Amino acid sequence: MSKASTFLGVPMAALVSAAIFATELYNCPHKEIVIPALPLIFAITVTALKYFAVYFHVDSRTERRIKKRLMKLKTALNDPNSSEEAKASYQKQFDEANQALINSDNAEISSIG
Repeated sequence: MSKASTFLGVPMAALVSAAIFATELYNCPHKEIVIPALPLIFAITVTALKYFAVYFHVDSRTERRIKKRLMKLKTALNDPNSSEEAKASYQKQFDEANQALINSDNAEISSIG
């Protein structure tokens, strides 16, 4: 199973359980228990949506920025007109950006477990 499917499975399960819980409460004949349960349903839903927003917006934006930088550096490394000093500098920057991408993946894994 991929990291993304594991990471996204948690809020999916929370949203499904909140929907089932809301449906059961709607069909409940004892309406006096429905009103106190609404904040719980709201909290579960908002937490799951925040989870999605953080994953899709912040993490993917950071990864896209790092990957874009890696592509620029790779192009610069393959440029035949670059001097050896420039290529050494590009290689160092490439290694640092690659390590940043690996660290962002590791941070994502640690946030799952």
